Amino acid sequence: MRTLGSTRTTNLGLLFILVLSSCGRIFDAPSFFVTAQEDNVIGNNDVPVESPTTAPAPTPASECPLNCSNGAECKLGEHDFSFHPKEANGSGLTFLQTTSRDGWFCDCPAGFTGLRCNREYEVCPLELDNLAVAAGQDSDSNVDPHICYHGGSCIAGLTDGTNESIDSSQRYCDCAKAQHNGTPYFGKYCEIEGAIRCSDDSDQYCTAQGSCKEDAENKANPCECRVGHRGPHCEFMRGSVPECTLPCGGTTLNEDGTLTTGLGGYGECRLGIKEFENARYEDFWLDHFGNYQYCKCGDAWFGDDCEVPGVECGTAHCFNGGSCLESRNGNGDGTYACDCRDAGHNGLSWAGQYCENPETSNCNSQEGFGKLENANGHLFCTNGGTCKDPNNPHLGCDCPEGQYGPSCEFHKEEDAQCTLQCQNLGECRAGMKDNSLFKELGSSIGGSNETHHSELFEHCVCPHNFFGIQCEHKLEICPGGDHVCLHGSQCIAKNEGDSTADKHYVCDCDSAFDSLDKYAGKYCQYSSTDICTKNGQPGVGKANFAFCVNNGMCKGKVNDGEDPPGCTCPEGFYGEHCEYLEEEKEEDNGKFDGGFADDDQTPAVATTPASQSSQYSLEKQKVIIGLSVGVIIVVLIFMVVVARALFGAGYHANVKASLSEVETGSDSTPHNTSGIIHSQSGDDSLEDIEVDDYVNNHSNILTDNEMKNVQIV
Repeated sequence: MRTLGSTRTTNLGLLFILVLSSCGRIFDAPSFFVTAQEDNVIGNNDVPVESPTTAPAPTPASECPLNCSNGAECKLGEHDFSFHPKEANGSGLTFLQTTSRDGWFCDCPAGFTGLRCNREYEVCPLELDNLAVAAGQDSDSNVDPHICYHGGSCIAGLTDGTNESIDSSQRYCDCAKAQHNGTPYFGKYCEIEGAIRCSDDSDQYCTAQGSCKEDAENKANPCECRVGHRGPHCEFMRGSVPECTLPCGGTTLNEDGTLTTGLGGYGECRLGIKEFENARYEDFWLDHFGNYQYCKCGDAWFGDDCEVPGVECGTAHCFNGGSCLESRNGNGDGTYACDCRDAGHNGLSWAGQYCENPETSNCNSQEGFGKLENANGHLFCTNGGTCKDPNNPHLGCDCPEGQYGPSCEFHKEEDAQCTLQCQNLGECRAGMKDNSLFKELGSSIGGSNETHHSELFEHCVCPHNFFGIQCEHKLEICPGGDHVCLHGSQCIAKNEGDSTADKHYVCDCDSAFDSLDKYAGKYCQYSSTDICTKNGQPGVGKANFAFCVNNGMCKGKVNDGEDPPGCTCPEGFYGEHCEYLEEEKEEDNGKFDGGFADDDQTPAVATTPASQSSQYSLEKQKVIIGLSVGVIIVVLIFMVVVARALFGAGYHANVKASLSEVETGSDSTPHNTSGIIHSQSGDDSLEDIEVDDYVNNHSNILTDNEMKNVQIV
């Protein structure tokens, strides 16, 4: 038994020695670790990685087994990565843990590292060293340089050591463009691979320290991070970089899961430098705050705090309520521009190429005017500009350095160029003209409501007594600002002295004319489209009113001094000149029933306004009334004469004589059936003479028909 047991024991011992020998050959092979630690292997920052057990140096391979990149030379030996940063647990970065293969390594040129020199990196320059060298001093800075990998960028002011409050534990790279072999990298040094793609066609990644959230594609923070990690891709270990503290928009999702309410909109706080949708936005918004944090905004929100609403407009956006305008040229090419007239976010007016600049001072401060001070709308300054002359707001603003344009709304001088030629001391401006004055006056003034030049996205702002795209038309704003008179017409007050009636203003269009046109309408806004004179020129006398507007057609043609023939009006218009809109008939309610001053009145006296066409009809009525009054007077006088003839002294004498003849029975006097007693002497009586004389003396003012009636009586 002992011999058998000894033999079995010996055999087991030999077997155990053979197993140990085999294991030793496995662990002595350095290629095992090389395979396990090749490029692109992700380490867990939460679990410390122990260095492999040091083994006797193997015999180097006879030839270099590495395919060196970027012009590197393969050499015997191993890499020294001590210059590069370490993980929080003290180990080397994942892609810098393998120092050689089979005794060979790639000697990398500047700017590249890794086993095969295929990892790009940048050593962030220290501004302190540069300042020292510039001053002729030796650099003795104790600041360790920061390194960014895989195309990540250094951040001026954050990684250059100039900010004494930011130490090495708080520095980080801008990893927005960091990638290797098409895979994005994140982290403090852009060293962590975005190993988890949220879906096959997704642009969102998470690092190995996180997992994708549901609907990750539409979330600013798409990843659910493991304990101890943070960042939109779980790329930072807590404490390795500053906490992100910006209040973004109206609802900010903080890293601890709480919400912060702000100005409006939606955004997420991010570390680094903001990438703008349009490079021009950098002219007026920050690319980061002093602590190199920014707000990543949700859809349709912009600005430093994601507090600015915006809409797409071509390749840019219109902000703060501005609307996008599209126009196409003859080739079909589209151009886009922002209309800032209705922009009113946060109760302010806005100006600029994108409606990005808020009002900082109001230039419509004239006293003695109502709500409509001029035909230019609301004029104001932005970016700290001041009004040149509050009494002439069209002159624009004095701008601080670096701001340009009439409202200081442009950040580049070339953007403020304006080429439209203005008349009557108007000032050229880019964009749409604010015609809120005409908009409030109703649709009938729509023809005067042009907003910009047909070929240029420009207009002119005008002095208070002119209007038009190029300030080419005269304007008078009636007291109170609720009525205007155009083209040289004058304001006329109605019911000014009557406390019980509605006081308002109308326009005397008689003063609105030029050598070619006449004007009519509630505001004298319509120019003549057909002149009703035989020579085609504005007429004289009564023919002064012989014209039609709004494409009305003359019913005939007249000579100077003749009555206007009237107009045949197109659908939707009425009036002697087709100067009124049918849709406004009930609204006007006879308030504007005239329009031309009487010739025998002075301009200061209120005349029948607005309906110029009734003047010649009124003159006819005056003639008829005058003749009628004359006839009535003649008839009354004649009746008085007849009455006197019937009931005067002669009548009583004749009655007595007749009675005497009756009493005596005399039949010598013939019986008179007319009821009128004539003189027996054969001569005309006094009464007959008076009537005949009146008719003869006044025949010059009586018409033939009236003379006939008098003779018949």
